[in-house]
Amino acid sequence: MFNSEPNNTFKSSNAPTPNNQIMAIRPYWDTDTKCWVFDDKNYGLVAEPFVLGMSEIIDQFLIDNQGTNGLKPRQAFTMLFAKSEMPGTLLRLDKLYEEYGGCWYEKHSYTQPRTLTLADKTGSDKGWLCAALFHYFDEAPDSIFISATE
Repeated sequence: MFNSEPNNTFKSSNAPTPNNQIMAIRPYWDTDTKCWVFDDKNYGLVAEPFVLGMSEIIDQFLIDNQGTNGLKPRQAFTMLFAKSEMPGTLLRLDKLYEEYGGCWYEKHSYTQPRTLTLADKTGSDKGWLCAALFHYFDEAPDSIFISATE
């Protein structure tokens, strides 16, 4: 079991993965930068931030799925992700376009929102994934399927 300490790192594969392999990271809320970040020792990533809409998508994802698999807002969790649908998928990100070495994605929830969605509040249901994306995928996938547990 993982603890919620910020420096707790989930090891991921060193090589790009096949289409159906499920990968994992452990995002945690960074109170200094006020965004979600993750570490991955395999790639030298420390406090790699989710920016330009992705932290807001993660916040809304945790609110919408609060209680599912022990998820709680602003608490570290294990994020499982793949470019193919998997059992327990809670969120799908669909590719919009590549820009500045990363890629813009639009969110599509697999669950019925329990609250007003972020898109309703701010008009934001899009986010950008930086070039760290390419540590996990050879190319930006058309969709990224996400599940999570505490």
